[in-house]
Amino acid sequence: MRKRFLTFLLAGVMCASLAACGDSADTPRYAVTLIHDPAAGSSEAMVQTAVEQAAADAGYISRVYVAADNTEEALEDVFKQVSDDKIKLAVAYGEDMEIPVWNAQKNHRKVKFALIDGIPKKAEGESDEIRDNTLCAFAAYEDMGFLAGYAAVKNGSRKLAFIAGEKNDLNIRYAGGFVQGCMTAASEMSLGNDAVKITGVYSGSDELTPLRMSDALNLYGDGAEIIFTVGENIGTAVGRAASVKNMPFISGGADLRADNATCLFSVIPSYAGISRAIIRDFEGDKTFRGGETVSYGIADDSVELAIDYSDLTALTQGDIDSVVARIKSGEITVSAEEVTAGSAQVSLEIIDPPSASAAGSTGAAGTDSGLAAAAEPQDESVAE
Repeated sequence: MRKRFLTFLLAGVMCASLAACGDSADTPRYAVTLIHDPAAGSSEAMVQTAVEQAAADAGYISRVYVAADNTEEALEDVFKQVSDDKIKLAVAYGEDMEIPVWNAQKNHRKVKFALIDGIPKKAEGESDEIRDNTLCAFAAYEDMGFLAGYAAVKNGSRKLAFIAGEKNDLNIRYAGGFVQGCMTAASEMSLGNDAVKITGVYSGSDELTPLRMSDALNLYGDGAEIIFTVGENIGTAVGRAASVKNMPFISGGADLRADNATCLFSVIPSYAGISRAIIRDFEGDKTFRGGETVSYGIADDSVELAIDYSDLTALTQGDIDSVVARIKSGEITVSAEEVTAGSAQVSLEIIDPPSASAAGSTGAAGTDSGLAAAAEPQDESVAE
């Protein structure tokens, strides 16, 4: 686990109303701390910006804590300083913070913690433990999948596919949302029976590997017009296949448009929305959902469609604004449960591991088998 950490304190600006209630003029309304690993990548930078902006929007200023060195002991010193400074809410991000937050939530019970995209655990491989002073916050994966499927069908795709990794809760929710989005669009458009066909692949691994490129080449060879990918690793591998075939794909969880011109659009977490939702729920005090894992979705403005409508043939921003409004109003409900069947208008075939990986490695898609085999040696860097 990487152990370089920064801590950003977002301290509350004074409110005259609080002074009137008996607080001194030096007492902030509350304080928020962002703790993350600055060496870990772009997501951490996005979270930092999002939390700082959410705090600023609520009328708070920020300052920085820096760990003395790159050790867990130094990070614990920072958590202790946060507690000593009577910080009320500490926001951390990512899997690398799961163990540090597990320790901190136990040692500093007066601090409330919000861990974004992670769940506290004592050690790698051990079970999760969320104490009542900790909230675990995620974007609603099913909502991201829904927007991807809805947008693809609205834009004219009729033969679609998705590739996810292990058949776990995260990927099931992404894929289930995708199918629901396709069904909603097909219903709105009054398409005929079996007008939309979806092939779903659970590849059994989220690793960056040429096998996922082969899976995608096979799907494109079988007639897939667009592939929805779950996660940056799979998206990167499928993007290689999309470039070879000059076909589009949709990235789920990471915006890959700048890396690959065949990425038609991306569905990603809005860390700005998640941060605002966390602070909103914390401000209500009684609404802080300690001990829970909370999914913030479209209704919380916590899911984003990264898209350039000028690149599309039929989908408009009005289409997306309309379906988002219907979800927010409760007219449309997106389920987080596994979806195993389509509808009269949408047929669904799911390929579970190990058959998907076997197909990818053997090139089972007829005319594409040679192309897949030829592509793998050239793309060994995919697995690096």
